[in-house]
Amino acid sequence: MNRIYDTFYEFETESFNSAIAENPEDIVTKLLKRYSPLTTLNTLEFLIEFLKGRTTELVTEKYQEEISDLMDMKNNPHNYLKISSFAELREIIKEHYPDYMRNNVSFTNFRNFMFLAILIYEIPIKLHHLIQIKFYRNRPLSECLYEPVYLLQQGNTFSLIFNKRKHKKLVSQIVYKIRHPITNSVLRQYLANYKKHNNPLLFTAASGRILTKSNISNGLMNFTTRLLEVPITIHDIRVVYKSLPEFSVKTNREIFTF
Repeated sequence: MNRIYDTFYEFETESFNSAIAENPEDIVTKLLKRYSPLTTLNTLEFLIEFLKGRTTELVTEKYQEEISDLMDMKNNPHNYLKISSFAELREIIKEHYPDYMRNNVSFTNFRNFMFLAILIYEIPIKLHHLIQIKFYRNRPLSECLYEPVYLLQQGNTFSLIFNKRKHKKLVSQIVYKIRHPITNSVLRQYLANYKKHNNPLLFTAASGRILTKSNISNGLMNFTTRLLEVPITIHDIRVVYKSLPEFSVKTNREIFTF
């Protein structure tokens, strides 16, 4: 407990902070940010024993309610996500946006910020397509038929082009205009100050080296852990996206399942 609350237990006086101990909801929230549901469950069971004779029956009942939820989480882990909406992530992006638009941000940090902005404000496309996006300026759609995904820039406007194939034959081309001003600004900043090589791949390492799926997924988890103290995965983002109104738009749903 002292790892998540510096002032929970004082060993010299053998005393504890009752205000912390009597708020099991906050304890669970902080524990789940760092530990598994099983570890959190074991900690709550220990606290119930520790607080016997030291707290009220009402507080004990609150602990039992939290334990019931944790038992369900442990037994049905796929039914629980670390985020329930995009609201907090979007607020985090807005909060840090001014700092990341300065020129002293490292390439990797800026790229991870850009990934998060695209996945949260636009559409969380599949990881294997994210690392394949080819970037071109002022190219007509008729010349963007060969790769699975393109990003085209025309002035300050960006569009993602998705080419759907069946049995290697092109069956449709989907055009998605980047809609959010933050995403547009971040893309312009990346192209102006970070993409210094001639590789047509949009997202690469600073050297121009091709990224792997693990480069992006691990980078995103490390990045969200630093910002939110919770490692968010692309899977988490995609599952939540399916519950949003944006997913009901036919074009968005086609791109999501592409």
